[in-house]
Amino acid sequence: MEIEYPDVLSEYVPARDRLENNGLQFVCQLEPRTVAPGELTALTIYLQNALDVPLQVAIRVHVPSPKETRRRGRSGPLPRPVNFTILESEMSLAVEPAEMGLLRIPLQIDPATEQGEYGVRCSLTATPKGRGARIRPPESQGRLGQTILEDTVGLGLAAAVGVGYISVPADQVTATITVAGAAEHPAEVDLEPTFISLWTMEELEIQQKALREINDRRIHILEQLKVEPMYVALLEESETIFRGMDLPLGVGERIFLAKILTYTAQYFLQDANRQDALLIPIWLDALRHDLSTDDYLGVVTQVGYDRLLRLAIALSFALVHEALGREPWTIEEQRAVADLVLNCVSQGEPLPVEFLYLPLLLGGLLVAHKVRMPGEDVGHSLRLLAQDKSNRAEAFDEELQDLNQIFDTLLKSAQQQR
Repeated sequence: MEIEYPDVLSEYVPARDRLENNGLQFVCQLEPRTVAPGELTALTIYLQNALDVPLQVAIRVHVPSPKETRRRGRSGPLPRPVNFTILESEMSLAVEPAEMGLLRIPLQIDPATEQGEYGVRCSLTATPKGRGARIRPPESQGRLGQTILEDTVGLGLAAAVGVGYISVPADQVTATITVAGAAEHPAEVDLEPTFISLWTMEELEIQQKALREINDRRIHILEQLKVEPMYVALLEESETIFRGMDLPLGVGERIFLAKILTYTAQYFLQDANRQDALLIPIWLDALRHDLSTDDYLGVVTQVGYDRLLRLAIALSFALVHEALGREPWTIEEQRAVADLVLNCVSQGEPLPVEFLYLPLLLGGLLVAHKVRMPGEDVGHSLRLLAQDKSNRAEAFDEELQDLNQIFDTLLKSAQQQR
């Protein structure tokens, strides 16, 4: 394999363990996985061609039958549902060389369906068009290495440097769905299967150009990305962006947001592999929009602000978990927070202030002494942040008691450090 193509599959779904059939790597799941009778779910199949020739993929969906389990207090298997409606149970799909995409097959659950757990079996058979060579291996360690991050989906890391995976040969998989709750009257919905192409070979050329630029300029890029100038640039950029979101930041909030963003960047600048993980997606964004990449600090802190912010959210959640010894928020909740924050940033929409603190300013507290400007009195900075939060007391009501307690705990810990 002369060139190992990016593993884009892991950008969209946890895919460290995936299935493969004749060069087609795939992950199947139902979204949502829990529905009420009468509601809609969809079988989502993430497909990635690991060959340099097209694949013709035959897909057959077997309508759910009760899983071999028993309901509490009753004997015998679950009864069959009255009806699971699917528009097409058999279909064929062409996947281009190296392409990665998402096939979505809607599934309507009948209102009379018994509550319980059901299985949807999906059979996939891939047929290469011609004799193809592998461009993605059946397994890979990736270049990212060990990190504190608990979830890398959507961070740009897998496609940039790889996070590692193993493919298991298979031609079918069963996804489970839980039917629970009060029956809903089914609305009229479109049950037509849809395929969305998410990555093609054309993307590789842009990524290779980005990597060439980074390699040619790496020493000079790193010279510009020192802690102090990056902190100052991120302080200014954050103030501008959040003011545009109708959330003007207090002095303490600006300081600690800049701290966690700067810490995140420096975390990924420790070695060449992590540098690529940070810089390649940012350079890709710049090249796609025909933006100059000559101002390295500006590229990272302005063009790359959204990506740096998403990385900082993921890193902050991981730091909080490490500090508390428990995970206050599920991975699904963490992704939802990241999506909300990034959507508000990109659209310039108002952001509820609690999602500035959760998790970014919590992360800022945990790196309060690790990102320290010349002459800074960290104790004074902490008092400023505490005052900013006090000024927003109306936003932090009893429903956010857990967040308030975590903030107070981390603030006290930071104040006790020297």
